[in-house]
Amino acid sequence: MQIPWSLPFIFPSLSIGAFRLWNQLVWILPAMLLGYVSIKKGHNKTNLLFAGVFACWVYLFLNQGPIYVPLMIAAILTIIAIRLPVTPAIVLVIIASYYARSARWTWGYAPGVFAGMLSLLEIQDPSFKKEEIKALIKPVALGLAGYFGGYLLPAIIKTLTKGNELRLIQNPSNSLTRHPLLWERLWPNFTYPPGIILGIVWAALPVIFLLTVLIIKKQWKINRMQILSIAAVGTIFLTVGIIASTKIGGGSNLHNLDMFLVSLVLVISALVNYLIKHQPANYKLSMLAAVALLIVLVAPVTYSLQNKDRLELPSAEKTNETMNAVQNKVSEYSKKGEILFIDHRQLLTFGLVENVPLVNDYEKKVLMDKAMADNGEYFTQFYEDIYQHRFALIINEPANIITRGSEYSFGEENDAYVKWVTIPLLCAYEPIYSSQATSLELLVPRTIESPTSPGCDGIFSGVE
Repeated sequence: MQIPWSLPFIFPSLSIGAFRLWNQLVWILPAMLLGYVSIKKGHNKTNLLFAGVFACWVYLFLNQGPIYVPLMIAAILTIIAIRLPVTPAIVLVIIASYYARSARWTWGYAPGVFAGMLSLLEIQDPSFKKEEIKALIKPVALGLAGYFGGYLLPAIIKTLTKGNELRLIQNPSNSLTRHPLLWERLWPNFTYPPGIILGIVWAALPVIFLLTVLIIKKQWKINRMQILSIAAVGTIFLTVGIIASTKIGGGSNLHNLDMFLVSLVLVISALVNYLIKHQPANYKLSMLAAVALLIVLVAPVTYSLQNKDRLELPSAEKTNETMNAVQNKVSEYSKKGEILFIDHRQLLTFGLVENVPLVNDYEKKVLMDKAMADNGEYFTQFYEDIYQHRFALIINEPANIITRGSEYSFGEENDAYVKWVTIPLLCAYEPIYSSQATSLELLVPRTIESPTSPGCDGIFSGVE
């Protein structure tokens, strides 16, 4: 997952400012590259220009997710694969699927599905007739290659290296049941005001409408098998994305509908390539299709122009004050024991705090993931470590011990973190410095032997 963001670290003197620039480019350039690569340009300058315009639209469209980069990289490899002969195409789809699966297990099947659908759309009037079935070899082969690279190959590797039982089909039950599903986030809510359903309708319906109009009007001549493949892929990915969006920790945007949104981009690119190849220069859209096209172009722009919170950085004075506090206290307390950065680990990464070994345990996102899963077994060791004051100093965000509920943005996530992390942490540690402006707090062990603060009773029972 982190490979695209890790690339600039080949430069040992990378600054935090340079990395933040790279971070923004990573969200922009791969989406544009996906759009550009998906159009068959040949040697036509008009097609090159159109590919550039299409690349900009793809970025705006996928930014409605937003979509994480590894899936787009896998989609780019898939597009390249379908333009190759069968054997190298199979190899490339296996690579794309294995990479996608390594980044997120739900993506493992996507490159094979993308490749099978796109290669099927390139066949003129495919069918199961004896004389035409040979043309279906490539779509089927690429689909199976995606299954092999996205699931079977990783399963074989785990079987050989860890002795796991080899299963031919992924069991999603563990992932679905590990975290609660908040179905109310499908509809308007405080975490995502439009709700997932209305959000995806606004993002995707114009594209679906345009495709439907062009197919009905016979301006994109594809047969029932091809239409069925588009509908099946879209329905499966839409269903998976909607369910994933209801998991606690998600549902604040459309990023879990990533496979569905990318599949729409690939279908639109297949349509465009068809029109470039088959339609004359004076090709005209029907009035209905023209209106649909206009909406398709405008809708993603309206998303990008929504009112959002402005980036407000703390003043230089506040930043310097916080950095001085961190550096001084780290220098002081490093002589007494271990230093734990629950948050703000970037200070170690970019050398703003030096000579402090990274304690890999208890990073904020890991703690949040375990809290949302109500994983009491995981927190047993955490509670023992903080009760025993393993860490001389902890760097964290300012503590919030307010429970909020579903009437606040990410209220359920906040409450889980307060229950499993914040309250126990403050029962064993106390702040010596806190800054809301820079979102940083320094904690040291409480001076009393046994915590007596409200809410602490019983938290450390059983901890030696």
